[in-house]
Amino acid sequence: SKISTKSRLVHITLSRDFAFLSEAFPKILAAIKPDVGEVLRISEGRKSFKILVDQANKDAILKVIKKEYVLDITEDLAEINIQFGEGFDRVRGIRATILNEIAINNIDIEETVGCLPEFMIILKEKDIGKAHDALLTFFYK
Repeated sequence: SKISTKSRLVHITLSRDFAFLSEAFPKILAAIKPDVGEVLRISEGRKSFKILVDQANKDAILKVIKKEYVLDITEDLAEINIQFGEGFDRVRGIRATILNEIAINNIDIEETVGCLPEFMIILKEKDIGKAHDALLTFFYK
């Protein structure tokens, strides 16, 4: 597995109103530049829709979203991206084991995003070093 990190991220929680989202989503996509490594992670629940973007893009994203649809903004986040190696799908409970390792090290998790073979863990930026070290130890020692 390969582990990488990204800091200075913000979570924007939006109302799960599909008429609004269908209008706003193209504008959100236009504000992100993936060719220079800018982040866009999306997760959806029954009541809300979350996007994770670089802190530098926060104002541009909020400019294209009507304020009444913004439920919450969480800043000072970071991401640990684990790119699983070949055979990961034969290891039962690998994600639970990783999350348990983070919990054992007293690190709170804000969100997880799965797009296997990638597994992303979103946490407070202040914990990124501790979490990264814990996972390096877990995977490589």
